[in-house]
Amino acid sequence: MKLEFIQAVIERMARNSFQAKTWGITTTSALFGFLKSEFQTSLLIVLFPISFLLVFGTLDAYYLYLEHISVCTIR
Repeated sequence: MKLEFIQAVIERMARNSFQAKTWGITTTSALFGFLKSEFQTSLLIVLFPISFLLVFGTLDAYYLYLEHISVCTIR
């Protein structure tokens, strides 16, 4: 019973981690496209989308950390 619960938690965190990566790539690509069409040459084109990658990357790292903690509790 306890093992099934922990496996479900790990599976949910892995799914959330994958979605964080998907959202990060999608929003960054969309922002690059939009900002490139609006501003021809600007530092904003590079910095703003990269900030989204940092946010989603941090979220992904957090989910991987929680997954690691959950696996360590099983052992």
